Amino acid sequence: MTKRIFFFLVMIAATLNAQNTRSWVASSGLDTNDCTRPNPCRTFDRAISVSNDGAEVVVMDSAGYGPTTIFKAIQIIAPRGVHAAIAPTTGTAIQSQGAATGIAFLTSGSLYVESCTISRFTNGITATVPEPGTLIVRDSEVSDNALDGIRFQSSIGTVTASIEDTLIVKNGNFGLVAQTSFGNLRVMARNVTAVNNGYQYLASTDSSGTTIELTLESSSGIGSGTTEYGLRAGAASGAMTTVRVSNSTITANAFGVTTFGAGTTNILGRGNNTVEGNGTGNVFTGTYSGK
Repeated sequence: MTKRIFFFLVMIAATLNAQNTRSWVASSGLDTNDCTRPNPCRTFDRAISVSNDGAEVVVMDSAGYGPTTIFKAIQIIAPRGVHAAIAPTTGTAIQSQGAATGIAFLTSGSLYVESCTISRFTNGITATVPEPGTLIVRDSEVSDNALDGIRFQSSIGTVTASIEDTLIVKNGNFGLVAQTSFGNLRVMARNVTAVNNGYQYLASTDSSGTTIELTLESSSGIGSGTTEYGLRAGAASGAMTTVRVSNSTITANAFGVTTFGAGTTNILGRGNNTVEGNGTGNVFTGTYSGK
């Protein structure tokens, strides 16, 4: 299976003096070019700098296109069979010049991540959104990051997120974490596999008046049987966390399904799940039925 690998730090903001609605990069390109298809650039940095907000950067062939920081809404597109790498300026490891996060979504708007492998950062993907926003992750792998694999965190308004067909494995702290301090968060995880993370899945509201809804569909949380949490959810006093689980498996964790906090926390199973083989916590707090 061909993997298109992008390692980048994403920050969406206003842009100045851009011109292209679609820019092109190629292994034979030059950064003195205008990044059009007949005259492609050599690096993502140059292509993004001459692109409008919301533009596409298209990769023409397999090569390394340099680390980049993105300050606008951009799609980086690698056709199937093309390997577009972002490598450090020195050394052999693939990373984002020592950046703490592979992909960071820091403001309102939308971010779409597809067919990416994000590995060996402090955090893989983080969405710390101060305003309403949307994040979609599809067909990706987030692994071997020191702390969190994917972290969604809202502070104002409502943030929605969707994760589909994604592997989250061997991250030191959380695999997938949904957390809010002031706003509301809605997360849908479908066909997600979380394996051997410190916590496979965590949903937590930290202040009164906030809500989180996390839905796991056809997903799994698998540990090594030592210290991992499969699915953990909690709410501060006056807050509410709701987790719905359908057609999913939680097994081989030290703690399977657990709750915490003084608020209202519900972890609901649809009756078609497998929750067994964990040290403790092999039952949901309640059930729900399909409608």
